[in-house]
Amino acid sequence: MQHRFTVRNVALAALALASIACSESSGIEGVGGSSSNAETKAVLMGNFAINTGTVTTNQDGTSKNAIDDYVLPSQLPNVNFEVFTIHLYAPVASDVSTSVSSVRVTVGRTDGSRTSNIFQSGEFVQRTTVNGQEYAVYRLNGFYNLQPTLTKANFANVAFELTLSYEDESGNKLVDRAVTLSVYQRQ
Repeated sequence: MQHRFTVRNVALAALALASIACSESSGIEGVGGSSSNAETKAVLMGNFAINTGTVTTNQDGTSKNAIDDYVLPSQLPNVNFEVFTIHLYAPVASDVSTSVSSVRVTVGRTDGSRTSNIFQSGEFVQRTTVNGQEYAVYRLNGFYNLQPTLTKANFANVAFELTLSYEDESGNKLVDRAVTLSVYQRQ
């Protein structure tokens, strides 16, 4: 017997997944408290992809908790857009760990409409160092399976909104940060 997914089932699955959090799987070493102040440093965005194909973005606006990059039409693939992937680089150190929760992915269309939450999955990838700062890297995915079909002709932007939480090595919560990573099409 073959089962068919409906828009309702996809929406229910997306809601269930949106409540799932991902966290670092590596242990934390160090001595009490956050002497590193990693939780006060700016996040980075990297490796944006549509349908698993890397899309080069251009930096526009940045702050400690928000990054807004743009793409030109020539940088977008000539396919139907279904899967949006972004990598969040959360600053860390030996005295703190991070987790990501309450992920919300929305897509705006050129007609001014916006999708509901299309978050599909998220996972901790690795710790890495960029310009001397250590980061926890998280891969976040959104799945677009709605009408109208989405292409570069009607794609306006995609936004990944989430809560980035920091804990010390004893498991004490230090801070929750609201983070937004977005990519928009510049004409």
